[in-house]
Amino acid sequence: ARLLKQDGVDMIDCSTAGIGGVGRRPHLPVEQAFQVPFAERVRREAGVPSMAVGFIWDPADADGIVAEGRADMVALAREMLSDPNWTLRAAGTLGADDNFDLWKPEFGWWLSRRRRAVEKLGLNRGAGG
Repeated sequence: ARLLKQDGVDMIDCSTAGIGGVGRRPHLPVEQAFQVPFAERVRREAGVPSMAVGFIWDPADADGIVAEGRADMVALAREMLSDPNWTLRAAGTLGADDNFDLWKPEFGWWLSRRRRAVEKLGLNRGAGG
């Protein structure tokens, strides 16, 4: 990573192919955010910005990884395939979009109404709606 930085690389994507591939380490535990320590170490020891990957699906975790300086960026990759609205839900979860203003108006209006109904009924649907 240090040599790549010298050659002008702006950021290192710290993936170990941990869920498959020829070079997978058999002793590497595969769990939520399991590759973040690699991004943290590259950032710290090579002095080059790093991108964390690896089962990062919780908005608070993704935000914390960057806020705590463990990585400079979080890549969502497969999570975005699973939930194309992840960024919009994350904005609500993290308090950046409490009224669904970032959603298309026709979606946000219905989601806002659903949230009010859920709250009125005393149900818990989580911060995303």
